[in-house]
Amino acid sequence: MSSLLIRGIDVAYGHAFRLGPFDLDLPMGITCLLGHNGAGKTTLMRTLAGMPDADAAKPVVSRDGAPLARSALRIGYMPQETVLPKSARCKDFLEYVAWLQKVPVSTRDQVVAQSLEAVDLSNRVRSRIGSLSGGMRRRLLLASACLGNPDLLLLDEPTVGLDPQQRTAMLEYVRDIGTGTHCLMSTHLLEDVVCVADTVVLLESGQLVRQTRMDDLLEGAEATSADRLRQWMEEG
Repeated sequence: MSSLLIRGIDVAYGHAFRLGPFDLDLPMGITCLLGHNGAGKTTLMRTLAGMPDADAAKPVVSRDGAPLARSALRIGYMPQETVLPKSARCKDFLEYVAWLQKVPVSTRDQVVAQSLEAVDLSNRVRSRIGSLSGGMRRRLLLASACLGNPDLLLLDEPTVGLDPQQRTAMLEYVRDIGTGTHCLMSTHLLEDVVCVADTVVLLESGQLVRQTRMDDLLEGAEATSADRLRQWMEEG
């Protein structure tokens, strides 16, 4: 299976906090990034998205052992904060994102339509963002992140602020979209990990301390999936 190896992740905030140095191996599918508040999950996401908040080395990315130029790596990013232009229509917003992502004009309408369909917002194509519910706005952010089938899909706490029904729906969208790419999803909710993860990574105080496949973790486990995951986190 295809994998992305990201080498040289290293971000420094003076003497206050440091993320790394470490390498991250992302297999095809959904990798869930677990860690308590302050572990560095959002910092890692922003760094991989090319938006570091502090002094940061530029990670080197390779696919299946072959170096990959940053300009050749298509990245989709869904931030934790839902900041959207409320007066814009859904289609117009996604067309703008498609332009930023350099999606060819000839396929732009099709790509936007596919992204809206992937999150069940096709019937909201002309709606203004301000008229959408909170759950719909999170889905629109997910649609913007998956525009054009990115090589690396970064989802920072995608279920944050959602009620149980919205959260379940969001995880279904993530599972459908993330399975076919290299998806890194941060969360602190073990139940979310159990629902979607193929691989789990544990981040503590800016360091990557453990990584495992979910199938290996749960093989032969007598505890519930969430309890076994909790045990694994504490074993480190």
